[in-house]
Amino acid sequence: MILKHSMRFLCLVLILLTNSMMIFAQTATTENVTSVLGTTSKTIIAVLDNTPETTCPIQRGITILAVAQMDENQLLAYTNSFLCEGLVRLVNDGIVWENDQQVNQLIHLSRDMPPVLNPEPNTPLLTGLDTDELCQNPSDWITFPTQRPIKVYIHQWMHPEEGLEWIPNPSIPYREDEIDVVLCMKTMRVRYGIKNYSDEGTLTPVSRNRIDIMATLVTYPSGDIVGRRILMGAEPPPFPRQTTLLSIDGKSANTIEAIVWMVEQISDGAENARTVVNTYGLNVRSEPNPYSTVLGELDYGEPVNLIGRGIDVRWVVALLPDMSLGWVFTELLTIASTTDIYHLPVLEGVPLADMPLIPTP
Repeated sequence: MILKHSMRFLCLVLILLTNSMMIFAQTATTENVTSVLGTTSKTIIAVLDNTPETTCPIQRGITILAVAQMDENQLLAYTNSFLCEGLVRLVNDGIVWENDQQVNQLIHLSRDMPPVLNPEPNTPLLTGLDTDELCQNPSDWITFPTQRPIKVYIHQWMHPEEGLEWIPNPSIPYREDEIDVVLCMKTMRVRYGIKNYSDEGTLTPVSRNRIDIMATLVTYPSGDIVGRRILMGAEPPPFPRQTTLLSIDGKSANTIEAIVWMVEQISDGAENARTVVNTYGLNVRSEPNPYSTVLGELDYGEPVNLIGRGIDVRWVVALLPDMSLGWVFTELLTIASTTDIYHLPVLEGVPLADMPLIPTP
């Protein structure tokens, strides 16, 4: 009898221990996470966290790093969008997350949200300007507009045979009558030579081409040119012994360079909308010194988000386009006008894995 009661007692203890472990496991899985990666499946509108009156569009296919939840299904996040600097606030809609459950485990912050994130149904939003004719046949050159800020609509006309691609799309937070200039981009082939290839007695001419981009800033709706720049692509590879291609093309010029040039033009050198790399092959390092481990390399024009600095601001901690962290040399960046590096937290000596992604107020 005593043995029977002892066995029941042991079973009861085991059940209690099992339930306790299950409760502990469930609690552990609901602990806060510091960040969650996602990708936009459509264009969404965000506002800059440090200047909530400023909106920015985030296009489809942009990487999102959410770091906090806010009220009414809204998030605090970083993006690798060329149009949004630093922390932004956005609605959790149209984003494909790597882990949906972890979004609900982000820390919760209370912040007042501007109404632009949820516009009234009758608010007129720009959904696509008819700038085909304007970009294909701009008229005379005129002096660049002097008013600031200048609002730009980007019409990307890269491959006419493939149709038109609009950026941003489908909406940006201002009306058609507020647009000042349109950025038009057109692909141009610069021929380096032609060689004939024989295929069963038939000669086929094959060309070597450099693929340039002609970027033009045109006033809207008058269609006057206020700026133009030719961005050169890479030299094409040499002719091979045999080929089935109709042309041997070099790597095309980078459209990001055209946007960097556009930002410089509209800001007149006084303002920059985004912190970008201003050199080729910028090393990303594990610590704020030139002797530390190189973690990667950034190309000219790539956008980064700054989350901290060294003691003497010669080095800053950057959140890279893939949302990893690393130290970069400050002088090799063009700093956005909305970012004050002297007000960034001093993170020298903090391991990259422990870097805080949300600045302390």
